[in-house]
Amino acid sequence: MNKKMLSAAAMVTTLLLSGCGGRPSYEIFDWTPTYGSGRNTEAYSDYDRSYDEDSFKIKPIAALQGTKRQDFMMGVDASMVRQVIDSGGKYYNLEGVEQDVFQIMALSGVNYLRVRIWNDPFSPIGIQGGGGLDLETAYWIAQKARMVNMKIILDLHYSDTWADPENQEKPYDWELLNFTELTAAVKTFTYDAVMYFKNRGITPYMIQIGNEINNGMIFPDGKLV
Repeated sequence: MNKKMLSAAAMVTTLLLSGCGGRPSYEIFDWTPTYGSGRNTEAYSDYDRSYDEDSFKIKPIAALQGTKRQDFMMGVDASMVRQVIDSGGKYYNLEGVEQDVFQIMALSGVNYLRVRIWNDPFSPIGIQGGGGLDLETAYWIAQKARMVNMKIILDLHYSDTWADPENQEKPYDWELLNFTELTAAVKTFTYDAVMYFKNRGITPYMIQIGNEINNGMIFPDGKLV
């Protein structure tokens, strides 16, 4: 049962920070779409003649078609966008016109944005190509999303890299901690992460404790099966 204390410590912390489960009231920003000078006239079929656009289309949900319903969560995980932009990447809307990626998502009906957070993506066990998702990078993404009125979901992985059912690698800085110290570290990291955003004017709307934690989290201490 002690193994469950790791996630419990994080959950209790987030409940306390959010006022026992209350949702933050977000300011609504007025914004006008802006467009860049770039144009994209290329099609995927120019490079792969076997590509059939119709076979990749998803049938829309009739009740949501043509609406931007705020009572329905239409979310995107956009954790990699800063790495793409910093690498010189550009985003184009459906008309092939260069546009801010957050504006493109908002105009397409996205109202929730999730961003992943590693403990320390630059540690010896951090992974290259993972987006450098420390608190500063996650906040940069979140504040861009808030300017187009998206609600923010933070996903704390409690790892320096990707976490999934088979891989819940303990953060490098926590490797030598005993279980009591580890539980305290989880609580402190959760508190500090949420307050990092809250103190900068963005209280997360939701917090995801871990990622794909079917088998537990922070192996081997928090492994369930």
